[in-house]
Amino acid sequence: MHLKDCISSSIYKLQQNFMGNWFVAGSEMDKRKLEQGWMGEDRYEAVFEPHKHGSPELYICLQGHCAMKYGDEMLALKEGDVCLLPPGVWHDELPGRSTPYQALWIRFDYHQILPILFYRDCANNILLIEGNEFQCEFEDHFIQHQLKNELEHQSSLQIELIKIYILQVLIYLLRKMENKKESNSSEKWKKSVVKRVQQYIDQNHNRVLRLSEISQEVSISANYLNSIFKSETGHTIMQYIEDYKIDKAKHYLSETDQSMNAVASSLGYYDQYHFSKIFKKETGLTPTQYRKSRA
Repeated sequence: MHLKDCISSSIYKLQQNFMGNWFVAGSEMDKRKLEQGWMGEDRYEAVFEPHKHGSPELYICLQGHCAMKYGDEMLALKEGDVCLLPPGVWHDELPGRSTPYQALWIRFDYHQILPILFYRDCANNILLIEGNEFQCEFEDHFIQHQLKNELEHQSSLQIELIKIYILQVLIYLLRKMENKKESNSSEKWKKSVVKRVQQYIDQNHNRVLRLSEISQEVSISANYLNSIFKSETGHTIMQYIEDYKIDKAKHYLSETDQSMNAVASSLGYYDQYHFSKIFKKETGLTPTQYRKSRA
């Protein structure tokens, strides 16, 4: 089932069961808390390291079950459950490995909405992902504002209102996906992911970067992130980082009089010997030889 179909199906199911206990919050959240030894017989696999975001996220379990780290608690979530994670809450998703699994994540802020579908390929035992990206419009801003107010203040019929707003988020999102102008938005999302990775590398090239760190930053599993990046650029992320740092090093060596140690340090290499080894491997010249050739 594709992303748009999952959103459409979620709307129908949540409407049909509107008065059910599918929104996990308050006393309902207390019922889902897992005690020590919760792993049981099923094997669970974390999708990411525990992380947090500066904007709220909506989670819908579409199929199977998972354990969800939610702040200091661990929750048992099953098909049909919905969670709304406020900004700044540490969380992690641990789907059960022995059963098929699908989950819809929607992250939204005042600039964009990012729906992401996770699903397990049971035959090959791997997690796959499908995503999209949309610009926020007036109605999106309004719903986000209302949701924020409801989460921050206790009031009568609070859960019912939050359920209505969740349905509105899904309905407006489905409309965006049905809009012909957004037909290529999946490709736009992939390009946006690549751009975010490149920006992160540019901002942090002065230290050692790991794929797991970048994966966590953009909330996409490492293997799939690498696949997206390579399909768009022709290079893996680690290859891109190495090429990026070598290009920076060439600039420093030819345009500045920085010492080898300073150049190595500014690019996050352990020391100038490690830097020289990598540089020669990529260019055929030592840094000193390269600098002399450009003098």
